[in-house]
Amino acid sequence: MKLDKIAGLLAFAMISVVLFGFVTATASQNPSNETIFDLETLSSDCMSERGEDVHETESFGNITRIQGVMQTPNPCHTINISEINQSEETYTMNLVAESQEEICIQCVGAVEYEIILEGDRPEEVNILHNGEEIGTVRLKRNIFQVLVGWLRSLF
Repeated sequence: MKLDKIAGLLAFAMISVVLFGFVTATASQNPSNETIFDLETLSSDCMSERGEDVHETESFGNITRIQGVMQTPNPCHTINISEINQSEETYTMNLVAESQEEICIQCVGAVEYEIILEGDRPEEVNILHNGEEIGTVRLKRNIFQVLVGWLRSLF
């Protein structure tokens, strides 16, 4: 019985040391703990039957990736963030398409993009395309992220 308690405390202490090292390394990369937003256009083509959408693709530590598809007048467009509204639990991002000013095939375009959030994470991200709501991504939090947040609040 006592060995179980000692083993449990030892395991907790080892996990705490590892998490503390991770939190310290993360804080040194982004000392203000503010969220950094990056948006990248992945590809563009003629629109298929898939249509516009948005979804979370990956989360690890303090980095979250969200991918989406935006309908454009033709495939020769890039996607940019025009506005971000932040509250403690929700971010609302308005994305706009900008023409690349080149000769382009004439079809309804579908531009794939990826948003990368680094730093503090909200519970959800609302994505708008040209002011029109496309979808809401509810960010999953695993036990590791909850522990990191708790440890971060201690320091």
